[in-house]
Amino acid sequence: MKKSLLIIDGMYLIFSSFYSHSNMRTLRGEPTGAIYGFISRIESLIKELNPDMIAVAFDSKEKTFRHKLYEAYKAKRLIPPEELEKQIPFVKEYLNIRNIKYFEINGFEADDIIKSLVDKYSDKYNIYIFTSDKDLFQLVDENVSIYHPKLKKILNKEGIKEKFGVFPNQIVDFLSLTGDSSDNIPGVSGIGEKTALKLIEKYGSLDNIINNLTIIEEKYSKKIKKDMENLKLSKELIDLRKSPAMNIDLYLNEFENEYKSELYDFYKRFSFNSLIKKIDFKREKDNNEIKYIIIDDLDKLKALKDKLIEAKSFVFDIETTNTEFFKSDIIGISICINDREGYYTPFLNKTKKINFTDFKQELENIFQSDKIKKSGHNIKFDILHLKDKGMEVNGISDDSMIISYLLHPERRSHKLKELTMEYLDYIQQSYDDLIKKNDKLEDIDINIISKYCIDDSVYSLKLINLLKPELKNENLQDLYDKVEIPLVEVLKEMEYRGVKINTEYINASISIMKKNLEELTNKIYTIAGYEFNINSSQQLGELLFEKMNLPITKRTRKTRAYSTDIEVLNELKNHEVVEKIIDYRTYKKLLSTYLIGLLDNIDNNNRIHTSYNQTITATGRLSSSNPNLQNIPVGEMGGINVRKAFVAEKGYGILSADYSQIELRVMAHFSTDKYLIEAFNNNMDIHKQTADLILSSNLFLNKQEKRKKAKIINFSVLYGSGPYSLSKELGVSYKEAKEFIEMYFEKFKGVKKFIDDIIKKTEINPEVKTIMGRKRYISEIQSSNKTVKENGKRMAINTIIQGSAADIIKVAMINIYKRIKDMKSKLIMQVHDELIFEYKSEEEKELINIIQQEMQNSVRLKVPLIINIKKGNNWGELFPINP
Repeated sequence: MKKSLLIIDGMYLIFSSFYSHSNMRTLRGEPTGAIYGFISRIESLIKELNPDMIAVAFDSKEKTFRHKLYEAYKAKRLIPPEELEKQIPFVKEYLNIRNIKYFEINGFEADDIIKSLVDKYSDKYNIYIFTSDKDLFQLVDENVSIYHPKLKKILNKEGIKEKFGVFPNQIVDFLSLTGDSSDNIPGVSGIGEKTALKLIEKYGSLDNIINNLTIIEEKYSKKIKKDMENLKLSKELIDLRKSPAMNIDLYLNEFENEYKSELYDFYKRFSFNSLIKKIDFKREKDNNEIKYIIIDDLDKLKALKDKLIEAKSFVFDIETTNTEFFKSDIIGISICINDREGYYTPFLNKTKKINFTDFKQELENIFQSDKIKKSGHNIKFDILHLKDKGMEVNGISDDSMIISYLLHPERRSHKLKELTMEYLDYIQQSYDDLIKKNDKLEDIDINIISKYCIDDSVYSLKLINLLKPELKNENLQDLYDKVEIPLVEVLKEMEYRGVKINTEYINASISIMKKNLEELTNKIYTIAGYEFNINSSQQLGELLFEKMNLPITKRTRKTRAYSTDIEVLNELKNHEVVEKIIDYRTYKKLLSTYLIGLLDNIDNNNRIHTSYNQTITATGRLSSSNPNLQNIPVGEMGGINVRKAFVAEKGYGILSADYSQIELRVMAHFSTDKYLIEAFNNNMDIHKQTADLILSSNLFLNKQEKRKKAKIINFSVLYGSGPYSLSKELGVSYKEAKEFIEMYFEKFKGVKKFIDDIIKKTEINPEVKTIMGRKRYISEIQSSNKTVKENGKRMAINTIIQGSAADIIKVAMINIYKRIKDMKSKLIMQVHDELIFEYKSEEEKELINIIQQEMQNSVRLKVPLIINIKKGNNWGELFPINP
């Protein structure tokens, strides 16, 4: 059987990887997207193709022989971004580590190198060229195929013909006619792809076309005759057979797919944790310094208790059967006092010498004591599960996940295993890997699971000892001690109590929504004139852009298929069928995510217990999952108001306290803009004031319309939206939107100065701070890529404003929780700037006083914090207390 050779078009892969992963960076802000994407694709190709040899070809920086033929060759190519250039040496370092040979030859392009490799090896090897560059399709023959990255398939001669309309030996002729705008190859003016395909299909080759110009349609022959010199030049530039010979040894070694320790070190340097997990090579430190002790009888448990009393602090971790506490059992608990030894108490041990009840009886007082400090990693998870089993935990001291989050909020993940890998150079086996091999948890070797669980405690302590001093160095200690750690207990209690769901209302709503969807489906089929899969973007695109000939405004980035995303549909929504399709998608999501999804997450008492995430958003805002309460729709859709399903327990009511325009107030505080300060200090309608200042001259709008548009302008400026986005939201031209923004900044000079000053400062030092000192590193603002840089500017302003608003409501939550802790009324939900309580009517007055005091005084701003309080029997029908 013939061996195989994989040839990589290195320039294509580097560029495509850079733009696909443009936001990837190290903790120091260094760009890594091109490196990561390059490695990921090569490793996947190795796994898929199992090649015997691999070669990578790069362009040289020097001009090639083609520039001598045509000075304007590739003249329109942009200079590669600096962030991309920085990553190329590391790509080559990776190739060296993997013993993959790469070629870069002065005066030649990657295409020329690939052609030479094909000439040398095609007789002995099956060759696969990884590229999307049509120039290289000319090399395809019986022994050479193209692995097309965008089509995700291997193309032989017939495949090239099927996809591109010509055979490989016709590619040069085809491109000579059409030219190539990416390389600035002229071709024949006025001859496009359709015409070129038509001529080649009829005459077979460019030579035959030229020889038959007298009989070819005049409209084509005239163009070809006129541009004959460009045609010949184009062919000489494109035809790889015209490349000069290379004086270079193209010898390749057999590829040995072995992972070296250098690869682990390389991945670790760039925080490529997902790649580390995929390699067979395991690098574990000698763990002999950690002593693993199993607590499997009461005497050992009592001895542990004495040690904990003496130590006055410990780190612990629990193992459960499920992440949701109301569906879960605890199978074991680990504890460590120092980072040299750990103790594991199993509750599924076959000997059955000890159970959770025994553990609880012995250690309950220690876990409840404020004087004995407890720490962990994502400790909220552990204390929530223990509370569900009747064991309260007080005295929370440290959480290594929260420490990591405050230091590096832009990290995608703060999982313990990733942090230990990155900071402590230790790879821990996944718990999932352990249990996959066993049908029953009882069958897992107790020594294995004890080591795993003790490692969680010990390495959490190691991380705390390593990272916590950095909090003080970064002036984040107060934020940690006074906001994030106290918030853990607040969120734990909110999650544990949960919120009541009216399942009868949900089930009735599901029936209504299914009926709505059926009616919408039939209406769409009637308008279209045939049945199709509405959920298929491809079939929907065919209806809208081929059968109905609606304007094509966008294509998908990878496959260049018709885009049918919501942005595209909104631009076309004046067409009846598009309006129905938007409704269909809205109702379908409402059904699956917010109706059926709620039923999937209720407990036996018809309450849902969402998980509030402290370490997800880079701005500091809380997010929620299982279910996501932050995105529950407001108001009625298709006859359904999902919020009506959120009800009070019998004997209770629902009370909502919502900050009024908190982010605009935060902007007023930071910018000290005189108009904003005046409006808020005098309790004026800020949107009306903006309307009066900016839209007063527009005689075609009534007061309500002016206020609505002014509100959009206020928040667009706040979130850094440009004229293009604003024009879509307002339904006006780009020019008008640009004028609105300019008028806004002309009136609100303080806002303009604040934004300009922050951007200027952050471009020098890419770090911003919220009102409570929360930090975020925004390296994007220093990018040479305009799109990335503009996004960085928006992130800088948004982080300060939105992050400060998050700080304010977190402080309010903590202070309210402390004061209502012993009341029957409880805080049960937090959604953006709104707090929702389940309250007793006899406590209403006291609760409202507490809420007003704490929410309005959580942080002192230059303008007052105002809240709106409403009450009712469900979240969807709330009425102002003092209308």
